[in-house]
Amino acid sequence: MYYGKGSAGELVTQIYIGIEIGLIERELGLKLITESKEVASMLAVLIKIRKSSIKETESNYNLD
Repeated sequence: MYYGKGSAGELVTQIYIGIEIGLIERELGLKLITESKEVASMLAVLIKIRKSSIKETESNYNLD
C-alpha cells in the first residue's frame, strides 16, 4: 500500500509535467490529478486502518 501511495504521488507530478509541456490537455490532466489524489487518499486511510488493527503481543522477558 505504501508503494501504491507513493506511485500515485509520482503520477500526479508526471501529469503536471505532461500538462505543462502540452502532452496532456489541461482539462483531462486536472481530472486525472484529482482521481490520483483520491486514490492516494484512499490508500492512506487503508494504511491507517491496517496500522491500528495490528496489535503486537507483549513480550514476557525474564529480566531476573
